[in-house]
Amino acid sequence: MSKETYVMPSAGFVREKDLLTVLSIGRTTLARWVASGRFPEAVNIGVKAKGWSVDVVREWISERSTSATK
Repeated sequence: MSKETYVMPSAGFVREKDLLTVLSIGRTTLARWVASGRFPEAVNIGVKAKGWSVDVVREWISERSTSATK
């Protein structure tokens, strides 16, 4: 079984399915992180669409990478 890969765009928004791939987590984990404030909430990007700003996701990842190396 091949592992799906996803490369975030340089700008814009990332939807949940792709975010889960980038972070290598499941929907339940994401929901827990958002509910606990550990991860930012999605924003409305359309009438029925939500997503996360690529900049916010990259910053969140960078913060964790920086704190892990200290």
